Amino acid sequence: MSTHYMTEQHQNAIMTFVRRFTFQLANDKYQGNSGIGMSMELPHSPTIMIPHGNNNTSAQLQEICETIDILAGGIGTLNEDIQRLCTESLHIQNVTDSLTKDFTTLQLSVQEQNSFLDGIKPNQEILHQDVASLKQKVEHMKYVSYDGTFIWKITAVKEKMSKIYDVLNNSEKIEP
Repeated sequence: MSTHYMTEQHQNAIMTFVRRFTFQLANDKYQGNSGIGMSMELPHSPTIMIPHGNNNTSAQLQEICETIDILAGGIGTLNEDIQRLCTESLHIQNVTDSLTKDFTTLQLSVQEQNSFLDGIKPNQEILHQDVASLKQKVEHMKYVSYDGTFIWKITAVKEKMSKIYDVLNNSEKIEP
């Protein structure tokens, strides 16, 4: 029922009733003061002309009519604002739905990529071990002789030589 009160049709009906009622009051006062019985139709303009029977009552009725006109204008503005806000709300809802859908798609994509990367890690480790093993085999094959002689491979010669010199220098210092 509250939505019915906000409809333009209801607002217009109330405005028409109030205008007719105030006009009838003014007309009754005017007829009572002049003694002339006349029936007037309600003007179609937004402003109601009040007969000048009693200046105080007439001024009050004119003020009420102006207030009603201002309120009617305010209601029209509010209805336009409601329409604009509904349109904006619908647009924002559509954008939100689109972003939610995109976010869900991105989440799924990230999960798939993480699963793929998790599957690659063990393969990468196996390949790294295979490469290290192949390097070691190639190093050993360099020193294999095919004519029956043996080739000795000594690694880290510089470090081993420095250790030997240190041992020899320390032993010379101890002998004297």
